[in-house]
Amino acid sequence: MNAIARKNKQEQDIYIACRLARHLVKWLKLKTVYELIPTINQTIEYLTAVDPGKRETELLQKIKGWTREYEAELVWAHFGIGLDHVSHLDLQFYTGDIFVEYPDPERDVKPILDLLEKVRPNIVSLALDPEGSGPDTHFKTLIAISNALEKYVEKYRDTDLKIWGYRNIWSKFHISDVSMIVPVSLNSFAVLDNMFNNCFVSQKSASFPSYEYEGPFSDLAQRIWVEQHEQLTILFGKEFFYDSTLPLLKRSYGAIYLKEMTYKEFCGEIEFIKGMIDNKKGLKELK
Repeated sequence: MNAIARKNKQEQDIYIACRLARHLVKWLKLKTVYELIPTINQTIEYLTAVDPGKRETELLQKIKGWTREYEAELVWAHFGIGLDHVSHLDLQFYTGDIFVEYPDPERDVKPILDLLEKVRPNIVSLALDPEGSGPDTHFKTLIAISNALEKYVEKYRDTDLKIWGYRNIWSKFHISDVSMIVPVSLNSFAVLDNMFNNCFVSQKSASFPSYEYEGPFSDLAQRIWVEQHEQLTILFGKEFFYDSTLPLLKRSYGAIYLKEMTYKEFCGEIEFIKGMIDNKKGLKELK
C-alpha cells in the first residue's frame, strides 16, 4: 500500500513477488528461496507455451488462487479493512475442467455456512448473474451461497437477513428488476479506476474480455454505470438530478443497480437452480 501511495511500480512488483515466494516456499516445503529457481523457470517456460483457456497444472492453479487472494486483500485495504475481516475459503469448485461439477455440500458449502455462523450478517451480497452470462464460477458461487443460506436460515429462523444481488460486466439488470439504485460521482469513478489498476494486476489484460469491450474491466463497469444513469435521466428527466438538493444526486454521472431481497424473495429468484440440480441428480441415478 505504501508503494501504491508512492506510485513506485518497481516496489509494488517486489512486494507481489515476496508474497508469491512465501506461498511457494511453504507449499513446496522448501528451506530457502533459492530452491525456488528451478520451479520458477519451469513455470515461466510453461506459461510462455500454454494456450489460453487450457487446463492448468496444479501449481499454476495455486499461483492464480494466491494472486487473487492478495488482490482482494489490497482492495479491502484501500478502505481500511484489515485481514481480520477477510476470509479466503479456497473453495475447490474453482477448476479448469470443461465439464464442471456443482459445489459439493461438505467441501464447498460448509465453509460458507461456518463463516455465516461466525459473522451472523444482516446483509449478504452476491453476484446474481444468469447461468452462461459470464464465468461459470459466478454461477457456481451462487449455488454454493444459496445452499449455505438455506442451512443457515433453517438453523437461525429468527434472522432478519437481506440479500443484495448485483451484476457487473457480464450481465445487466433491467431497470424494472431492481429495488435499489446507488448514484455514482466522478470521484467514485476515479477511485474505481485507480483501485482496479493498482490491485487487480492479473486482470488488467484479461485473456477472455467481455464481448462488449476489450480493455480493463473497470472501464467497462464505468460505461455500464453511465448507461444506467442515462436510463434514469430519460425516466425522471434531467431536472430531477440538476435541481436536487442532495449533492451526490445532483452531481451523479453513473448509477449502480442492486436488487434487495428478503430470504423468501431470494428463494423465488433462484428456484430454477434447485430444479436444475434435482434434474442432474436424477440423471445420475438413471446412470
